[in-house]
Amino acid sequence: MNAVYWLYLGRQGNFVMLAALLGSKSHGKCDIMMDSDVCQLTDLPCWVHRHRNRKCHVASSHLEKTIYLVVDFQNDIVYSKTLAWQAIVLHTNMRTEKSQSVTTKSPSKLRLYLEVSRLHNFPVGSERVFWPCAWASTSAAYRTSATLDVLSFHVLVFGIVCIFLHSAGCVINDILDVESDRKVERTKSRPLPSGDLSLGAALMFLVALTGGGLIGLSFTTPAAFRIALFAIFPLYTLYPLMKRWTNWPQAWLGLTMNWGIFVAWTWMAEMHDYYTPTVFFAGAWVWTIIYDTIYASQDRDDDAKAGIGSTAVVFGRRVRQILSLFALIYVGLLAYAGVTNHQSIIYFVVSVGGAVLHLFWQLATVDFDDPADCSNKFVSNNSLGFIVWLGILLDYMIHTY
Repeated sequence: MNAVYWLYLGRQGNFVMLAALLGSKSHGKCDIMMDSDVCQLTDLPCWVHRHRNRKCHVASSHLEKTIYLVVDFQNDIVYSKTLAWQAIVLHTNMRTEKSQSVTTKSPSKLRLYLEVSRLHNFPVGSERVFWPCAWASTSAAYRTSATLDVLSFHVLVFGIVCIFLHSAGCVINDILDVESDRKVERTKSRPLPSGDLSLGAALMFLVALTGGGLIGLSFTTPAAFRIALFAIFPLYTLYPLMKRWTNWPQAWLGLTMNWGIFVAWTWMAEMHDYYTPTVFFAGAWVWTIIYDTIYASQDRDDDAKAGIGSTAVVFGRRVRQILSLFALIYVGLLAYAGVTNHQSIIYFVVSVGGAVLHLFWQLATVDFDDPADCSNKFVSNNSLGFIVWLGILLDYMIHTY
């Protein structure tokens, strides 16, 4: 009896290529170099989604036949081709449908623009820029006893502006990183490295996104607007180059992602006391080191080969211990920010206590050798950002009303 094992070969856009290795049972399973990169036919759908960014190689095997599969994640269809190139269409429930030729459509222009700006994964990324702004706005409203309608308007404006500016930052990143992205498995299929989107189109889109962000920032005060301009240049603009200039690009990213704290505080408080927002900013900077090192661990091996700087490469096998130290520093700064802003016990229980529990769960359970788990833990920091904001908001509501 033959056994079926599935080997991940690569990805192009929404399509993932697999090889089905049919080996004789008497010879055992195919010898695969990477753990957990084989699965039975019935486990294929979940296995594909879990390992779609990984590679593995066949060391040796006794194969009687190889079947190639292309998985279209956008339409949830699996295309199958035998070595004789007879096409069979299969749905993800693995029920065979009628035979037909395999056709692959080029991504639409809209899809390409969404991907280059990361809006196809919204709100992932944008919320990392938004939460520090929300923390600062609400903390400043707590300090000044601003009304709820004023706070709501400020938070709404920052929510919109953060979408535009984060998207613009992603486009800048892809424009400047197009060559290095071609060397990394996870990024080589992005619109610019793959050639699906032209550089001119990306530049025009960048101008439009930056313009949208500036229009949103025009609702703030002149002082806040001037501070915000520093985020666009040099912070956002130069971040992609940091991967070539330093092994700590996450340090520059921490400045970039959290600069909105000063913008939000200036707009709401209109005072020259920047001690509290500076403490918040330092804590948020440390938080960025934590979550982006986890994110960068997906590409650690490829980055090392390509010479791309990353804290995931620098920390190496000690990454869990080092990030645990950063987590302690972050929690300490979060607590100290509450002290300087005279927050009540609600802030310390919900915001600080919630951050402690969330970071403990992240760093205790993350598998730095599993790209899928690193991606999931990175995304989970959206919840941490919300927890911190929730504590500040509850404290503000009770204090003000």
